[in-house]
Amino acid sequence: MSLRREAIDRDCQIRLEGCGVHPCCLCHFRVIGISGIGMKSPDILGAWGCASCHLKVDTTMRHDTETQLDFAKAVFRTQAILIKEGKITHD
Repeated sequence: MSLRREAIDRDCQIRLEGCGVHPCCLCHFRVIGISGIGMKSPDILGAWGCASCHLKVDTTMRHDTETQLDFAKAVFRTQAILIKEGKITHD
């Protein structure tokens, strides 16, 4: 199963001001030590995001703690939906 494909036709879980709701793609949470130049975080550390929210997290997250927290919550919401649908497990 592709977590990137799962984002297609889903509602945005990042939900920042100006959110376009959908269409979505998998937005990867960037974390020092896990991601870097030319390296994305693992797909499991991603959230479904519309183009507007994806652009905002890519351009402001490094300097904006509130955006970081909103994005982290979106990762958790995305994971919770996938667990509920049986597409990932939490064992």
